[in-house]
Amino acid sequence: MNHNEDQIIVPIPIRVNQLGSGQNLWSQLSTELIAARDENMSLSRELFQAKFQNLQLEKVLLGFAEPFKPIPRIDSSLSLASTTSNVDNSSYSIGAYSREVREQKILKYKQKIKERRQKSHLSRKFTGRSIIAKQKLRIKGRFVKS
Repeated sequence: MNHNEDQIIVPIPIRVNQLGSGQNLWSQLSTELIAARDENMSLSRELFQAKFQNLQLEKVLLGFAEPFKPIPRIDSSLSLASTTSNVDNSSYSIGAYSREVREQKILKYKQKIKERRQKSHLSRKFTGRSIIAKQKLRIKGRFVKS
């Protein structure tokens, strides 16, 4: 494509006879710009919704991929003691840890707390203050100013 230097290339297709005054041009350009922005916003909103739906579908599919853990059923004829014996199996886990590991971690935590409490002993008896208060003179239960 050979262009002469005398040609003016207009990036926006506007008919020359419809230009009229500068005010009409500005209003036409602003309406086109607003329409383009609205279309762009609606397209980006649709894209965001599609991405969100894809993430939800992936979560559901990954949930199906994990093996199901059996849930112990409680019949009305069984007592509570028999159902707890079924739950005590080590195959069940709470959170990320197995039952044994969780018990060890809890025992370790309780031991640390016990040691920490023994290190800082707070005395609740203020023997020095009580001895001085008992020796002071009182009138009608109030200390006498000396």
